[in-house]
Amino acid sequence: MRHKPLIIWDFDDVLFPLTESWFAHRGKQMQSQITSFTEIIENPPHTLMGITIEAYLESLDSFRISNEAQEILPHKDIQNWFAMFGSDYNNEILTARPLHTLDAAKEWVARHFPNYFQGFGFVPSPRPGVDISGYPASKRAFIEEVGLKPQYFIDDKAKTVADIAQIPGVKSILYPAPWNAARGLSTQPQQLMNG
Repeated sequence: MRHKPLIIWDFDDVLFPLTESWFAHRGKQMQSQITSFTEIIENPPHTLMGITIEAYLESLDSFRISNEAQEILPHKDIQNWFAMFGSDYNNEILTARPLHTLDAAKEWVARHFPNYFQGFGFVPSPRPGVDISGYPASKRAFIEEVGLKPQYFIDDKAKTVADIAQIPGVKSILYPAPWNAARGLSTQPQQLMNG
């Protein structure tokens, strides 16, 4: 049997269009500084928006666990890629999220990508009053501690992509977003993987 290459996918802003959806449903109404998702050239965007980091995170986290978030669809490029190529790879998710939002993320995956993922890993995002000292401190630490051997890693955060690129044998890919240097590039995973 042919060995399938492993892709590790970031969840928020790659599989699940978190920031774009949050801005449309909640963020636009919180402020008057920016009017379009494409203006979010920093992530987190609270400074651009003229709001506190606390207000931003509270709004973002409440959206993550909302019923409306469960109905958000993946981008067509992602859906189409999984329909055409998903079964040719082993696919795992590795997300950085607050612990109390993980179940909502897993529910969304089960709803929108029920047949493609072999694993769901996470690195907890810090939140006040939540002890995360026993967990890996970064996605790279998670990959190394678990012993995963991905051929590809796809994430929207440039710092994480650069960190994972230090692992031998991994093609670490920056997924296009308004806040990173890949913005404007194709969001089709196959083009990104072949680029």
